[in-house]
Amino acid sequence: MKDASARRLGELRERMVRDGIDLAIVTEPYSIHYLAHLWGYLGIENNRPMLLVVPRAGGAVLICPAIELAMARRMTHVGDIRTWVDGVDGEWPALLEAVLAKERPRAIGVERARMPGLVAERIAAALPAATLADLSPLLAAMRAIKDAAEIEAFREGGEVALAMARAAEAAVAPGVPEYELTLAAVEAGTRKAAELLARRPEDSLHTPHIGALPILQSGADMCLANRRVTGRRLAPGDPILYCFCEMATYKGYRIAFDREVFVASATDEQARLYEAAIGAQAAAMAAIGPGVPAEEPHLAAEEVYRSAGFGASYRIGRSIGCSLVESPELKRGDRTPLQAGMVLGIDGGILVAEQDFAARIGDTVLVTEDGIEELTPYPRELRIL
Repeated sequence: MKDASARRLGELRERMVRDGIDLAIVTEPYSIHYLAHLWGYLGIENNRPMLLVVPRAGGAVLICPAIELAMARRMTHVGDIRTWVDGVDGEWPALLEAVLAKERPRAIGVERARMPGLVAERIAAALPAATLADLSPLLAAMRAIKDAAEIEAFREGGEVALAMARAAEAAVAPGVPEYELTLAAVEAGTRKAAELLARRPEDSLHTPHIGALPILQSGADMCLANRRVTGRRLAPGDPILYCFCEMATYKGYRIAFDREVFVASATDEQARLYEAAIGAQAAAMAAIGPGVPAEEPHLAAEEVYRSAGFGASYRIGRSIGCSLVESPELKRGDRTPLQAGMVLGIDGGILVAEQDFAARIGDTVLVTEDGIEELTPYPRELRIL
């Protein structure tokens, strides 16, 4: 992954030259991970900011809390690491200002929507005449196409998600509290990730632990979109929706994966809604291919919804990577051409609040030269456990 990140940093410089950007200041943790193969566990909210400063000519500079220096040296390919200590010599702002004073950039690339205000203030104070260019579209275009190392991480991450699903479903029974399903999923996912990471010594700093607050809905709470797991006990006739999109993170990459199952029985109307969600997802997947505008799979899914008597639904999918939502998004109005190498989360879904019910299914797919490769192949048909 270090070699891949070094190549990405070189590509960033090429794009900066093309766009007339003299210097980039990268503050978003996912972007630093992408460009420098480095992830911190704190951040600016803990007053531990880490910044990657990239001149379009010359070496990159990593501004890093001194307590994380040893970790940074182990992880990153960036050689120029400058550290700061609490309360000493102006901390990280002084290091940033020193780089700005040396480079004197006229156009500075920043992730405008995600740049911390504290960093923006320091840039404005040091170089009030400099213009700020939004780096986000440039980075989004780079991150949209996954390289071989990222695709391998997604394939293995798919295995982790499937292990989680099998364990969660094995725990389903009347009287079982919801949290037992997610505890089983976390244990199984962590064990599978550990097994995969143990194959390569260079992966030793990646955590196998599966975390985040799980999304799980059941019974009459099915219509509460993205509700977090509770202590509610399952009952016969309950539908159960589990979403591992925040939990299943492997090597820093997010896996999109949702499934719905039923305890003991399902009504005819529930089955009809669920079949419509499956059909919408299938239509979207069939429409994916290189050169296809991003909105086309969504429009194909909408046709299925309409034929089943439903109106417009939320987007059918989005690009994923280090973040849960990247560009492009598979929704009305996004005409970005899909390309081989993109990884997409494809989510079919119908929510009927009047019935306290929602039908949903989600998967991760890789766009290939002739269609898609499914990275989370798992049963989709209606299943009663």
